[in-house]
Amino acid sequence: MLPTRRLALAASFWFASATEWTVVGIVLFPHQIREAVGEANKGRALGLAFALGSLVALVAAPSMGFWSDRRRSAGGRRAPFVLAAAIGSAIVLAVAAASSRTPRFGSLLALIVALQLVHNLGASPLGAWIPDEVPSVQRGRAAGWVSVMRMLGMIAGGALGVAFGALGTRGGYAIAAVTYVVIAPLAWAGSAARLASPDAIDIERTEVPARPLRRALLEPFRDSAFRAIFAMRFVAMMGLFSVQAFLLYFLRDAVPSFRVAGVTLARTAESAAGLFVTVMVVMAVCAASIAGRIRRQTRVVAASLVAQGLAAIVLLFWNEFAVVLATAVLFGAGFGAFQTGTLALASDALPDVNHHGRDMGIWGASLVLPQMFAAPLAGLLLDACNRWGARHGAPVVGYRVLFVGATLCFVVAIGLVTRVGGRRR
Repeated sequence: MLPTRRLALAASFWFASATEWTVVGIVLFPHQIREAVGEANKGRALGLAFALGSLVALVAAPSMGFWSDRRRSAGGRRAPFVLAAAIGSAIVLAVAAASSRTPRFGSLLALIVALQLVHNLGASPLGAWIPDEVPSVQRGRAAGWVSVMRMLGMIAGGALGVAFGALGTRGGYAIAAVTYVVIAPLAWAGSAARLASPDAIDIERTEVPARPLRRALLEPFRDSAFRAIFAMRFVAMMGLFSVQAFLLYFLRDAVPSFRVAGVTLARTAESAAGLFVTVMVVMAVCAASIAGRIRRQTRVVAASLVAQGLAAIVLLFWNEFAVVLATAVLFGAGFGAFQTGTLALASDALPDVNHHGRDMGIWGASLVLPQMFAAPLAGLLLDACNRWGARHGAPVVGYRVLFVGATLCFVVAIGLVTRVGGRRR
């Protein structure tokens, strides 16, 4: 059995990662995109930028995992990649902070590509650490620590969003960079290989047979358990990303004010988005910590999808800020449980012990592909429907269309949960 301290240290990388992607993806990047391309084209431009970043991640994630499977060093297969990713992310974010005053669309596209490259340098190798070294009876708890760190990072990122008015774009990028600097040695200490359990796999001494990359990338899909968990996560993330990417614009365009019971909780849409994320993630931390203790992870995932679907349905009919914050509670509880449950199921479903890095990178495509398709398609749909609605007295109808699509995705994902199998559920 691994000590709790080591599980927490290995998961600490996800705190910095979630801080970065929350404040950058939900507040800073959409804000800069709108400044660069204007109000009329913001949805299309943001969708294109996210699609490009997702394309980079789609290639980088399995490639880095494939590379780490063959890596031998004093720190093991995974830790050098994690350390390099943390340092690289800090450098890219520092450059973004220094050049944030006059955003141009081309430079923003270059930024999203660089951030995805350095992030995936460590994400897939670190994802393989759980099936590499964590005993099967501890994988739910290890997945819980990953989810909790992600949620705490989202709280930190949400707080940076709330403070956007004071920090500005430069301050947000700078603090995200400092977070990686602090986390780098902690993540190294946790992920450096050292066998601690008789049923942990001695992956460091296992010889990995050489195979062509293209053939190797298709091998996991021969396993029915892997196919099922991949499809379920893909569909659920299609629903989530079609809403999440445009949260800032929804708050700016559709929510009449940021007052609750006569009290103004936010003065700008950026601060309101930060508050939404903070409420959401507080609930997600609670849900993730509870979900990690439940053995039947398929039930955890099904319940999480129901909660997120209900939140999307509520937003179809009400847009008062108090109701929007209430849906943050549902989204948060569902999201936290979903992250824990799917990671535990995926760790159990990996078909090849010699290729955990590759397989976790490929499984990561179930997160990346929805970013490629959901954001650009939803952006085009949002702009087109809002233009149509403006001519017919319903200027924010595009957001309702997105909520309908998200609800349908969650319903389909609930059906797919029943087909998810694994080595242990």
